[in-house]
Amino acid sequence: MESFFRYISYMDYYKNKERIKNAGFLRWKLRNGEHQIEFQIKDVPCMQGTYEIKEKNTGKVLDTIEIDKGIGNYKKEFPSMSASGEEYIDISNNRLYLSDVEGFLIALNSNEYLSVDVKLHKKEKEGNFDREKKDSIILQEKQENLIQKQEQNESIAGNSEIKESKAASENVLINGIEEKYIDPITERNIKIIEPIHDDKWQQLCKKYPNIHPFPNSKVFLSIKPEDFIILQKEYQKLVQNSFLLHGFYNYGHIILGKLSEEEETPIYVGVPGIYYEQEKKAAQMFGFVGFESVEHPVQQGSYGYYMIEVEI
Repeated sequence: MESFFRYISYMDYYKNKERIKNAGFLRWKLRNGEHQIEFQIKDVPCMQGTYEIKEKNTGKVLDTIEIDKGIGNYKKEFPSMSASGEEYIDISNNRLYLSDVEGFLIALNSNEYLSVDVKLHKKEKEGNFDREKKDSIILQEKQENLIQKQEQNESIAGNSEIKESKAASENVLINGIEEKYIDPITERNIKIIEPIHDDKWQQLCKKYPNIHPFPNSKVFLSIKPEDFIILQKEYQKLVQNSFLLHGFYNYGHIILGKLSEEEETPIYVGVPGIYYEQEKKAAQMFGFVGFESVEHPVQQGSYGYYMIEVEI
């Protein structure tokens, strides 16, 4: 397993086995041999007390969480352990193998509970792809073909000249000069971001269109794949994400922003789309583990955004 990963998934609130709304999220990080598991629960109606966090597949109890007036926060680090090549964490004098984890349940009472899916390991049985997997592969191939055609149409010079052009644009960016650099090969303008201030988010809010895709939400920015240079380097590869490109080609924009006003709230990239189970599964395969919409609860056919956490 990799020595570092970050996984986030939205938590849903259910009543009488019906999904009512989003009620927070789970964030799971692995860094330097330590698994950090974090739950943030919000807006759970009239709930107060101590509740068990159970893994869905095995029924093992991870820990307990305190919920006060509908809000709960849990964060704990677990050393990464292994046995017979299988990675696990120690919980309540028991072993929870990562390959067994499918998600967590928090039972609030006999007919209300919180549920979050977790897919740390994506194992596929050879020759046993389901329909959603096949559709996602076809979608990925189509988008990759589109990208290749676009690159072929725009390519008008040799590799050495293109490398020279890229080096020049990188020098301008590193020197922190705010200007439009014209690529001498393609004669296209390249957007260069000015030196980053202490508050990078505020700087970006001044440069990109501000929109409000959700009621009472904080400001989101309308961006395009070409703007992904504003993200941390490890997230810039999203520009090649087939699911993201599919949504962008269909709707002409992507959003960047936070889901709440809290300072520690993560930043997300949101791809517009329609909520269907098949589409949701395809989104999860490409790293988009949540869906936000103006409709609560979310219904089949609801318009909204498939979300993935990033850093700027």
